[in-house]
Amino acid sequence: VPLVLQPLARWQIRRWARAFSAVWVPDLPGSPLAGRLSQPVSEPTEFVGPLSRFLEATKPAAPLEDAPVLLGLVSGPEPQRSQLEEDLRTQFLREGRPALIRSGQPGGGHRRDRNVLTLHDADDLQFQQAVRTAGHIVCRSGYSTLMDLAVLGRTATLVPTLGQPEQEYLARFWNREHGWPTLHPNDVAGHALGEREGQPISIELAVPTDLMRRWLFPSTPTESPPAP
Repeated sequence: VPLVLQPLARWQIRRWARAFSAVWVPDLPGSPLAGRLSQPVSEPTEFVGPLSRFLEATKPAAPLEDAPVLLGLVSGPEPQRSQLEEDLRTQFLREGRPALIRSGQPGGGHRRDRNVLTLHDADDLQFQQAVRTAGHIVCRSGYSTLMDLAVLGRTATLVPTLGQPEQEYLARFWNREHGWPTLHPNDVAGHALGEREGQPISIELAVPTDLMRRWLFPSTPTESPPAP
């Protein structure tokens, strides 16, 4: 949101929030994941921690064709999605190391270009295994992606989607607060990638799950056994 509109936007959010008995924010106290984007706007506010499909334990994934050294996670609107996919493929081919691109195109299927495997719609188990084993990850700075990486204990080079101020802000924030490198979209195809960079984020994974379960499935008192 442009600076001139931020006070108006926060006023409107506070107005909407007053209709609810509580506001849940997918961050931790102190807002280490989203910075000013997750600062409370009304009371009471509950910080429920990161929300991710990987909070629950999952069975091991089926082995990928090649364990990727380089991993590109592609998402976002067209034409920027396709451009990032092509730029990552160009750079990964130049690097020559085993690489995987998760292209974010529903419908399944795959594509092989020498050392680069592209999965158009990898399932969650394949995604989790690739993220856990890759030597270097490049992805968008969307908040759901960042929460997934935080939960899985990984870092990445962030490429914000241009024209999405929240992604541009989060890329700057995670670079400043957590040391995660960032790239302008125009620089992806010519950027040599190193090994792991930045610091994984230490988070308490039990917070959101426990809070939500208590709200969704409130305990019911058990009946007392009949008197003898």
